[in-house]
Amino acid sequence: MKTKPSVELVNQLVLAEKIKEYLEKKYKIQDLAIDSKKREIIDIRSLAYKATKDICDKVSVTRIARLYKRKHSTVINAISNFESFMPYHYFSKYKKEYNIIMEKYAN
Repeated sequence: MKTKPSVELVNQLVLAEKIKEYLEKKYKIQDLAIDSKKREIIDIRSLAYKATKDICDKVSVTRIARLYKRKHSTVINAISNFESFMPYHYFSKYKKEYNIIMEKYAN
């Protein structure tokens, strides 16, 4: 017998979708789940994975991966590498965006 997801999990799944939609609108990307190897899209997806995991602690990496049509290992790798990208000047705008998302969506 399958158990129903908790209300908290459902709310966090909705929040994960809102984070995705926010970034798509902000960066004028039709769908972050698009199969693209463009550096900007990859970096924005990494930002989305990290922010979603940090804010939505009940949402599994597998569910985040499904939202972006990726494998869970891709999401795990991106989350673990997010901080290592911070020293690079080109990535500083994504760190600022991460902070904005945390302020906007984290309780």
